[in-house]
Amino acid sequence: DKIGEVRSFGDLGWGVESLAFSPNGTHLAAGKMDRAMLMFDVVNSARLAKLDNLEILGQVPACAFTPNGERLLAGGYTGHIHIWEVNKEGQLRNAGQFAGHSQEVKGLAVSGDSRYALSGGAEKKVRFWQIDNGKELAAFTGFQGPVKACWLAPNGKTGLATDGATLLHLDLQKMEVAKTSQLGRSWASGQAAAISPDGSLVTVGDSYNMRLWEVKTMKELPKLESNDIQWSATFTPDGTRLITGANSKINVWDVRKQQRVVALECPNGYIKAVAASPDNKHVAAISGNAGATLRVFRIPLADK
Repeated sequence: DKIGEVRSFGDLGWGVESLAFSPNGTHLAAGKMDRAMLMFDVVNSARLAKLDNLEILGQVPACAFTPNGERLLAGGYTGHIHIWEVNKEGQLRNAGQFAGHSQEVKGLAVSGDSRYALSGGAEKKVRFWQIDNGKELAAFTGFQGPVKACWLAPNGKTGLATDGATLLHLDLQKMEVAKTSQLGRSWASGQAAAISPDGSLVTVGDSYNMRLWEVKTMKELPKLESNDIQWSATFTPDGTRLITGANSKINVWDVRKQQRVVALECPNGYIKAVAASPDNKHVAAISGNAGATLRVFRIPLADK
């Protein structure tokens, strides 16, 4: 139960750009800069699988498991999204693709029934599509910059997406933008953005700080203040903690109190990939630099 590093995986070569825990917390996927995808067994500190020469993806800046744990989606720098089946041993087998994006995939979200995905790209569009056949159902514009984060309701009927300046509220039954809200000063004023798992909160970077809004009312909450750029961000599944990656450390924030709980050292550069485990107790993080170590930390739980 001690707070701090509990696992580490070294000798990864080129840098890691994206991380995702499996729904049962056993496996950890890592998308890399050198056209590769790695899979780790977090419980037994083992490397399970490596797929390389993924030319169709190039770099892998986004990845996500489906909620049933049966699929892994990986978004590429090329705009292509590849889908693998994941077996109980963490091995991967080709299961499909989505070729709707024309530029880098920046964000991925999956519906609760594991049938639909919402993905955001650097071409300033978010796309709603079907996972089993790769069919695009709708595409939405209205962003000033690349889409940084997206969220899909468990029932697949509504969604959210932001570039850091604009938040689109999506009605995925009518396939239309239901509402547009303004957030940060500019899509370029910060690096990170995240939407809470229940869709109730959105946060975006603004210089060194993270700004936070309640989605239902679009009321802005007190900002999360720092003295360093936050390069990545994710909420814990229960929505009580926000994890941000800074320079050689991760920050753990109490969302309800809008204050930092702890900062944990994660050496070797800007932390551009973070992921929270399904039990809300652990965070995986790594810098984007070559030769960096992938670390898993135990974090403080929220007060009941």
